[in-house]
Amino acid sequence: MRTPLRFIASFLFVVGGLAGCSGGTTNDAGVAPPLPDAGFDAGYDGGGDAGPGDAGEDAGPPVTAQICDGCATTEDCGPGFYCVSLTEGGRACLPVCNPDLPDCPRRFNCVMDIASGAPETICEPVGAPCCLDEDGDRYGSGVGCLGRDCDDSSEDVNPGLPERCNGIDDDCDRMIDEASAESCDDGEDNDCDGDVDCADSDCDLLSCGPDGLTCISGICDCPGGGAETACDDLADSDCDGLVDCDDPDCDGSFCGANGLTCVSGSCTCPGGGSEGLCADAIDNDCD
Repeated sequence: MRTPLRFIASFLFVVGGLAGCSGGTTNDAGVAPPLPDAGFDAGYDGGGDAGPGDAGEDAGPPVTAQICDGCATTEDCGPGFYCVSLTEGGRACLPVCNPDLPDCPRRFNCVMDIASGAPETICEPVGAPCCLDEDGDRYGSGVGCLGRDCDDSSEDVNPGLPERCNGIDDDCDRMIDEASAESCDDGEDNDCDGDVDCADSDCDLLSCGPDGLTCISGICDCPGGGAETACDDLADSDCDGLVDCDDPDCDGSFCGANGLTCVSGSCTCPGGGSEGLCADAIDNDCD
């Protein structure tokens, strides 16, 4: 009969096909399939991702710039920026802006400045060096800054300030309240021991200010007690910077022997310097 022969032939054909697939390949020739094309550099590492269509090189990451970065040409700045000449000298990257919808940083204006060399409106610093500086202390980011700022929200924190004992890194050195040398005359706790330096034993009886102010028992005080006690000793007893008759407190007080008296800032003889009467028992000429 013909039907069984057709059935047997079909069965043998199917079995043969399955045997051809048993070697772990995906085609009749027994060759592994090609890998998908990986011809791009996913990591922007400059080396490319080896694979069909990729020679192992690429252009690297796109050039990016921050406002006020130094530059030589516009190519140093990247898209959306121009390398422009600054009024204070030098060149910096400044971004293009829309004068109708300006989005410039603080202390920058959206302007068309032919002198800068930019053919479009740009965000340009106004009356100040090119520096991204939110707190106005001249520390921040850019060629016009005095340096980098570790806290651009506070003008009391930057590398140009001394460290104070306040739990803050005032001078941006990544250390907090590091002790410094005592200073008896600034009213500060420079050594961070919890007391102003004038209260430290090392400052006792040392000057703590102008005009004779002295550290006395932890207090910056005037050794004379704050009053001009003598007007003829060439001493500033009340620490006001005025000595003897120069101090208004001495006006009318004796400033020397034989009746010399402070009068309008001068040590003089009240009688005018001549003996007007000889019977009044007064030394009118202070001799």
